[in-house]
Amino acid sequence: LLDIGNSGFRNRWVEMARRPLPHQTARELEILEVLWDHGPCHTEEVVGLLDAGARRRPSHSAVATILGIMENKGFVSRDTSVRPYQYQAEVLREEVEEQFINHLTTSVFRGSRLRLVARALDIDAASLEDLEEIERLIREMRQADDDAD
Repeated sequence: LLDIGNSGFRNRWVEMARRPLPHQTARELEILEVLWDHGPCHTEEVVGLLDAGARRRPSHSAVATILGIMENKGFVSRDTSVRPYQYQAEVLREEVEEQFINHLTTSVFRGSRLRLVARALDIDAASLEDLEEIERLIREMRQADDDAD
């Protein structure tokens, strides 16, 4: 770290470095979704599956470049024993979701999960089925807390 005296910059830098930030770009998340949903794929399969929901078809070279970056970051692995190379996700969907929720809760909702959930329900009205499922999850969490005591 760069020490620039008593300006406070150094302390803010240290705090930012400790804060868990999402590391995936929007395109990387789209590619992870493809790999989570479809399992190992080669680059052209990823392109085709991304193209299915895209307004603009991503190029093969762009996807190949992003997959290489993702491999360097540890998000995907490449099986070189087959041709064309197959890529598979090396991070779990749940890990990425947790990382994003923790970042969002901390950075936007000042640590309040209640505010996060209330805002999510306020923006997009939940269906009756969703509300029943949320209630069931709350009951399970309460039961798990009671069992732990």
